[in-house]
Amino acid sequence: MKYYAHSLEGRPPSEWQDLEEHLLSVADSAAKFAALFGGEEWARLAGLWHDIGKYSNEFQHMLYEANGIESHLETKPGRPIHSQAGGHLAQQKLANGLDRVFCWLIMGHHAGLADYSTEVTGAKALSPKMVSPDASAEILKKVPDEIKNQPTPPAPNLLRNGADVSFFIRMLFSCVVDADFLDTEAFMDKDRGQLRNETTPRLTELL
Repeated sequence: MKYYAHSLEGRPPSEWQDLEEHLLSVADSAAKFAALFGGEEWARLAGLWHDIGKYSNEFQHMLYEANGIESHLETKPGRPIHSQAGGHLAQQKLANGLDRVFCWLIMGHHAGLADYSTEVTGAKALSPKMVSPDASAEILKKVPDEIKNQPTPPAPNLLRNGADVSFFIRMLFSCVVDADFLDTEAFMDKDRGQLRNETTPRLTELL
C-alpha cells in the first residue's frame, strides 16, 4: 500500500505527496537548519519521525474521503491525531530523558510545545498523551525500517557546554516546524515555494 502525506484537491492519488519522501525531505532540511548550533542529528531524527502517525489507516482514509474517493480501509472512529505515533516511537527507542525531548518536538509540531506536567495546563500537558502507546502499535508496524530504526543521537556540544536544555529544545522545534512548513508549502503551492527558493540579496548588498 502507498501512503501519502498530503493530497491535492481534485487531483488523483498519483499526484499526492508520498509520505516517506516528505519525512526524508523534512529530516534533511531540519538537519541543515540545526547544523548552525550542532543539533543536526537530533533535528534529522525528529524530522524523520514527526509525521509517522500518517501511516495510520485513519489518516489515509481521511485524505481519500476529503477528495471523494473510497479508501476501502478499515478504520476506527474519531479524527486521527498523527503526531502521537512519533512520540510513542521515541518512548520505545530512546532512554535517559531523550524520549521526552523527542515527544515534545514531535507531538507539538502542529499544536505547539506543551508543558510536561499537568499541574498548570491539565489535559493540554504532554504527559497524559504519552501514557497510551498501545494506540500506535499497529501504526508503527507499517513504518519502514529505514525510518524508524535510527541510532540515538549523541549529546550535542551545545549541551556539553552548559546550555539550557529548554532553549536547545525550542531551537530544534523551530527547525523541525520550519522544515515541515516549507516542504508542505513546496508541494501544496509550488509557485510560492519557488519564490522562496529565489536568491534574496543580503542587506549589505542593497546599501
